[in-house]
Formats: sequence, C-alpha cells, structure tokens
Amino acid sequence: MAKVKYPTIPEDVVIDLKISGGFYKDLGALLLSLSKELKQEEYAQCVEKLKTGKPADTLKEANIMLITALVFTMEHAAKEQGLTKEIEVEVPDEPNL
Repeated sequence: MAKVKYPTIPEDVVIDLKISGGFYKDLGALLLSLSKELKQEEYAQCVEKLKTGKPADTLKEANIMLITALVFTMEHAAKEQGLTKEIEVEVPDEPNL
C-alpha cells in the first residue's frame, strides 16, 4: 500500500483569520436558514449544548452548533477589536390576538 502525505491542521492550534463583514452577514443568513428548520426549543437546546460542551445528537444539530459557535466567535472578536457599530431597526408590534 502506498503512503501519501498531505497538510493538516492540529486540533490544538489557533488560526488567525481575517473575515469580511459580507462573509459574516452570509454566515448569519445561513444560520438563520438552518435554525428555521428546528422548533424554537430545539434551537435553544443546541445553544445550551454549546454552553455546556455537550455533543450534538444529530448531524443537523451539529451543523447548527458549529455555525452558531463560529458566528458568536466572530461577533466577540469584532467587539474586542472595536469593529462593531450600533444600528437602529424597526421591530413590528406583536399582533393582538
């Protein structure tokens, strides 16, 4: 059997990476799309698992947890670097039922 060498990234390294606001926006849209596939309580369970370090039970859950962690990490780094800005958005009133 032949052997082949290929580059890999060890799990214990930290990679410095520049990310554009456009990429962050697209990643947020992906997260929103993925999270819409879950019930609100299912998404809350994913976030809780992230906080406690518990593993995902399904591939869909793992994908949402990974994208959520990436978005949170990007937001934290942007805030630390003073790159965030506040914007004002309109929030619709709750319907009267």
